[in-house]
Amino acid sequence: MYIGTSINESPVIAAQAGQAITNGALLAVAMDADGVKVVSTAGGVAVGLLIPETDDVAAGDTVTVQIKDMGLWKVGAAVTAGDLLTPDATGKATKAAAGNFILAQALEAHGIGVIHDVTQHDYPAYNGAYDRSAATIQEYLEKYPSIRMAIDVHRDAVLYDDGSTIKVVQEVGGRKAAQLMIIAPCDDGTVGVPGWEENFRFAAGLTSAVEEKYPGLMRPVFFCYRNYNLWMTPDSLLFEFGTNGNTLEEAKYTARLVAPILADYLLEEKKD
Repeated sequence: MYIGTSINESPVIAAQAGQAITNGALLAVAMDADGVKVVSTAGGVAVGLLIPETDDVAAGDTVTVQIKDMGLWKVGAAVTAGDLLTPDATGKATKAAAGNFILAQALEAHGIGVIHDVTQHDYPAYNGAYDRSAATIQEYLEKYPSIRMAIDVHRDAVLYDDGSTIKVVQEVGGRKAAQLMIIAPCDDGTVGVPGWEENFRFAAGLTSAVEEKYPGLMRPVFFCYRNYNLWMTPDSLLFEFGTNGNTLEEAKYTARLVAPILADYLLEEKKD
């Protein structure tokens, strides 16, 4: 356990590995602008531990890191993931200089805290998976009431009439990326998503922002009478990264392309 906190109760984040890691389970890791790296010096600063399920990791892969404590702190100047932080004269976070008191370490370059939950909600049965997922989300909302967005990550299943699988791709930067579809709810009073207009507005705006930078990467928003726990936060959405015909690398590539656009869009929304 961490001092004062059971490790199983600690939050986790998803981040990109900045190096290849062998047998990564439960190794202490640091973070810099390149990503997550195993602590390489005795007594070095660590942000947390790789979760027990971590195996061999290639540079650029997404890893899950368990953090002792995590919270949001308003920044007074731009910071990079891995920066050691100290308060400025207004109480905001700024990059620490030699001799400064170190209060925290930046986990996100955009200043947006992220929790990556890896609970397998469709076990022991598919039925009831969304009920179990709702319970998990509710636990996080009680612990972190400032959470604004919950993203349910899926891959779609699309078939031709003959039963063969449809693969949805768009070439970006000379590489194949899985097309992304966002599912947003609507409600006629029977679905249980009373604030659906906000979810739909966010889905449409984000789709437009991604399409503006990467034309063809987005499929049309699927606007439907479905609950999918999308009522639980104002901007909850379901993301379909490709289909069961796409490769994992194509889906990961799309996630890396979309993530900074999503972060910028969220920050702009906070200004309104």
